[in-house]
Amino acid sequence: MAKVNAAGSALVYSTYLGGLGEDRDGGIAVDASGNAYVTGSTQSANFPTANPLQAALSGIGDAFVAKLNASGSALAYSTYLGGSDFDQGHDIAVNASGDAYVIGDTFSTNFPTANPLQAANGGNLDVFVARIFDSNASNFFTVTPCRVADTRNSVGPSGGPALGANTIRSFPVTGICGIPSTATAIALIVTVVGETDFGDLRLYPAGSPAPISSAINFAVQKVRASNAIIALGSGGQIAVQCDMTPGSTGQTHFLFDVTGYFQ
Repeated sequence: MAKVNAAGSALVYSTYLGGLGEDRDGGIAVDASGNAYVTGSTQSANFPTANPLQAALSGIGDAFVAKLNASGSALAYSTYLGGSDFDQGHDIAVNASGDAYVIGDTFSTNFPTANPLQAANGGNLDVFVARIFDSNASNFFTVTPCRVADTRNSVGPSGGPALGANTIRSFPVTGICGIPSTATAIALIVTVVGETDFGDLRLYPAGSPAPISSAINFAVQKVRASNAIIALGSGGQIAVQCDMTPGSTGQTHFLFDVTGYFQ
């Protein structure tokens, strides 16, 4: 990345941005303050991150989104954005509030979604469109990945039993794994295992209506995982709704690891 002065006579800054793997540019946008927003793709497990929405490479290659300050001296944020396959960012735009709009493509069936118009990959290669709030980026805090709940464990608020067909259960989040009571939302990896019927899980703030879209879909005895960002509800909890066909007597185990929080 480079910025040339208005006369074209000197570099204001010029910098590498990448890690040990293959990193490619996709698009750049500049806001009224001179901050640069860039997207592209990376296969580097050590791509430079700052206040990341997604702290680690999830697949073969992920998209990245980064904001560089006007002097080119620091990253305001830099994050991976992707699932378990190959994802790349192609272009980026920014509005007056500093929110970034990213478009790219993804082969991943677990590409991270939030309030999706289309919740699942339609087949092979799909386009993705994402909006990243600048205010959230400056107030996002990473934590060492930590397991908040696992229904395979003994019965308890964060443990068993398994989720039954067409039931809803709330899980506490704040006060666990370093998530403070002031947290408003969490970034997590949700995994389903031991499924005895087909279905999906909807994750949402406890005490709020269930969303239309699911956070993860599953098949019988197929371990599945996906990234999600979920707002916290009453008592710092999230609700999990297990959807299966009407009359099903199936169940699934559910676990989630938190990777960061917003406040």
